[in-house]
Amino acid sequence: MTGISDQGIQVEVDPTSAGEVRLILPAVPENVAVVRQALTGLTETLGIGPGVLADMKTAVSEACNNVVVHAYPDPMAARPVEIIAVANEGDVAVTVRDRGRGITPGEVDLDADRDGVGLSLITALTAAVEIDGAPDEGTAVRMRFVPDPDDPAHDPELPKPDAGAVLSGVLGRTVAMLAARANFSLDRLSDAQLVSDAVAAHALGHAAASALRVQVDDDERALAIRVGPLTADGGERVVKESDLPGVGLLLEHLVDDVAVTRDGDAETLELRIAERP
Repeated sequence: MTGISDQGIQVEVDPTSAGEVRLILPAVPENVAVVRQALTGLTETLGIGPGVLADMKTAVSEACNNVVVHAYPDPMAARPVEIIAVANEGDVAVTVRDRGRGITPGEVDLDADRDGVGLSLITALTAAVEIDGAPDEGTAVRMRFVPDPDDPAHDPELPKPDAGAVLSGVLGRTVAMLAARANFSLDRLSDAQLVSDAVAAHALGHAAASALRVQVDDDERALAIRVGPLTADGGERVVKESDLPGVGLLLEHLVDDVAVTRDGDAETLELRIAERP
């Protein structure tokens, strides 16, 4: 089975924490759309209306575009961008963090645009924004979004989601976006989403650490998915728990390759799903 590259898109959740998700991905233009889809999946899970979602997607996209254009002067260097979203009693805090050139004191003016960065737009769309960093240590943009209580689409009584619901919403949208980017047919894209749902439903129960990471690589007409760290026998258990009456083991039936690797006491489940002739 082909290994997962360092350029994969990673979705990370804490099995014991609800309403929090971390996305780590290469800072390239095509991945900004992936971030937008991940935020859509999160807000759908939280019952947040389309008005706040639109503001969030625009502001976070501006912050991500800033990373793509300005953060990494060396085009050959690793170019990670990290998005951390935390929901708390209706509010959503989103941090966009890079490991690039950083900023110098007094460089940031939140009321002005600089080189198309759009800081004034971010300020206008958020309830609060903070930007900090240091030269050669990266930059963090922290944004806070507050749903409009008069928005009929906002449901303040919606139960706080568990980590599985958050993972399902974010991973499902992310996988769908990457499957489309890999030129999957509609039928195979639907299969990829079912695989994503099965991973989200069963993997958290076998997480071996305080964070479960699902990494997805897209290639021409194929996706590779890596899930871990899992407990001993966790990979096999996730596959067995995907059993559906009349279908069988979903994660074996729908994917082209299943493998479990071990590092010490921890396991990683590796899945490959490709477009079929």
